[in-house]
Amino acid sequence: IELDFKAQIYKALSQYKHRALDKAVVVAIGTHADPHWRSAVHVALFEDLGVEVDGYDAAFMDKDRRRLSAQQRQKAKDAFVRSFSASEFILELVEDVNQKQSSSSKEEKSYARNFDLNKLYTWASEQDKARFDRYSIYYDESRGKEYL
Repeated sequence: IELDFKAQIYKALSQYKHRALDKAVVVAIGTHADPHWRSAVHVALFEDLGVEVDGYDAAFMDKDRRRLSAQQRQKAKDAFVRSFSASEFILELVEDVNQKQSSSSKEEKSYARNFDLNKLYTWASEQDKARFDRYSIYYDESRGKEYL
């Protein structure tokens, strides 16, 4: 992973927003939605909620962008809001960071990492000591409730 940790966070957040956008399209339009419907939902979410998802400019300029009915627009907004949870995004980050290192054992299922742990360590070490405890990224049993 070539990106620094902050850029990795932004990339993961962008992917998370795209998944929420995709869910909104399916709820509002259905699984048959073509890319022009996706553009319509993309633009509506920006106009109504101020949510900018990568690709907004292309969606806005889509000359064949569909027109959403008021009901479809509301369904898309509701679905996006239900699908976009800051705590769920943070949980995904924590799960990624805390997953076991890949091993040679074929019995253990290993997942691709979205975050490079060395980049996380570098980022933590560069933070202002007065405002951020760089060791807080490591689990501490005595403060276990802070990690839930």
